[in-house]
Amino acid sequence: MPDNRSRTAKALPVSVALILFAAFVLSACVQSETLLLAGSKPLLGMQFQLNLYQDFTEGKALSVKTSVFRWNDNHYSLVSVVSLHEEDPQA
Repeated sequence: MPDNRSRTAKALPVSVALILFAAFVLSACVQSETLLLAGSKPLLGMQFQLNLYQDFTEGKALSVKTSVFRWNDNHYSLVSVVSLHEEDPQA
């Protein structure tokens, strides 16, 4: 009995298997206990502030989350978080 599946359909399981294998292998890098890049330097300075704006109404953010990160030897560490929330004027 001839196989009527297209070449793309035959390649799909191989592609999925490769993607799963790559995800598994790369996840080991994320869980590493040792430094992956020795001698890393702070790209954003010794300290930086990140502002996240959420819950937009009429082009205005109703909540703001401010996070401060500080360089700690070889990585950035979260130092503080402040959340501000304004009441929705239409509520």
